[in-house]
Amino acid sequence: MLGAHQRKAAVNLLFVVHWVLTFCFLISAFVVAGTANAGFNVVLTGLMYVAFGVASFLAINRYQSSTLLGSLIGVSGTLTLLSLQTAIFWGQLSNCSRPPRGTIVEHYTCENTSAMQSVCAFAALLFLLQLVITLALFSWRDELAHGMLMYSQVNAGGYGDASMPPPESGPDYAPYGGSSGYGGGGGGGSYQGGVPQQDV
Repeated sequence: MLGAHQRKAAVNLLFVVHWVLTFCFLISAFVVAGTANAGFNVVLTGLMYVAFGVASFLAINRYQSSTLLGSLIGVSGTLTLLSLQTAIFWGQLSNCSRPPRGTIVEHYTCENTSAMQSVCAFAALLFLLQLVITLALFSWRDELAHGMLMYSQVNAGGYGDASMPPPESGPDYAPYGGSSGYGGGGGGGSYQGGVPQQDV
């Protein structure tokens, strides 16, 4: 089982891969931006990937909020479906046929088919990655939203406040027979091994 820190590192690694694929997708999207009736949509999709990457990094590493993380899960699920739709659309569009030379067809272009295939390929990879990210965010939502806060409040000694010394080093501690209020002067209580005990 992965701890809270390992899960956060795994999610950040997924985001790094997402940024790399988003950069490649965005380059291909700008190449096919002149495609009739579809160029603007694919560029907008690429910008949505960029916005998701920035928002997800801030949500996981800076603003640890359960509300923000829940919104991030919803957006990630929506982008998963959008990636699948984009991959199918541009995969089919890459099989277009160019009109005969000298023939002009309005609102129809069939150029840069290799770039269309590139958009399809990166959209398919982003679909798989978005699916993994969505499942990871949903499965580890409690640790990602609150795990770092809980772990920061616990020091290596197991005490809630790192500045609070253990009882053995406190000013009121003294061994049996000392001058402490726990059992000084052979009073009604004793303090053996740092644990108060009642005399019988």
